[in-house]
Amino acid sequence: IAAISPADINYDETLSTLRYADSAKKIKNAAVVNEDPKAKLIRDLQEEVEKLRSQLGGAPSSSSSSSSSSADVYEVTELRDKLEQTEKIMAELNKSWEEKLSEAKLVREERMAALKDMGVAIKVVSSVPHLINLNEDQMMNEALIYYLPAGITRVGRPDADEPQDIVLNGLSIQKEHCRFEH
Repeated sequence: IAAISPADINYDETLSTLRYADSAKKIKNAAVVNEDPKAKLIRDLQEEVEKLRSQLGGAPSSSSSSSSSSADVYEVTELRDKLEQTEKIMAELNKSWEEKLSEAKLVREERMAALKDMGVAIKVVSSVPHLINLNEDQMMNEALIYYLPAGITRVGRPDADEPQDIVLNGLSIQKEHCRFEH
C-alpha cells in the first residue's frame, strides 16, 4: 500500500513513492526456525541413519542365496560402512562435556609424557638439574626446560657424528657443542 497525491506539486514525491512501492513488492520473506547447528546436524545424521537402515533392511543378505550378484554384496557392504561412519559421528556429537573433557585430559597427559621422553618439560622440578631457554622475546623466554638425567648429556646439532641428547640449531651451535655430566 502506497499513499500518493494527485496534485502536480507533489509529482516528485509521488514518483519516488511509486518506485519504492515497486521495489518493496519484490521483497520475499521466508520464515526460518532458529535452530542450534549441532542439534540440526544430529537430526540430519539420525535421518540418514534411518534411511541407511531401511536400505539395508531391503537389501539381500550376503548369505541368503547364490543368485545375489557381487554388485549387490558390494552395495550392502558400502551401506553398512556408511552407516557405521554416521553412527560414529553421531556418538561423537552426543558426548557430554565431561566425556570430552576427560578425553582432552588423557591426550594432554600423553603429550606431556612424550615431551618428557624427549627431555623437554613444562614444569620445573628444582631438585633435578635442568636448562631453561632464554630469549629476547618474552613470550619465548623460559618456554623450554631441558632436564639433565644422571650420566652424560650431549648437546649439539642434528648432523653431529654421535646422536645428541639435546638438539639445538643456530649459527653459533657446533656439531658437538657441549657435554653435561651429572
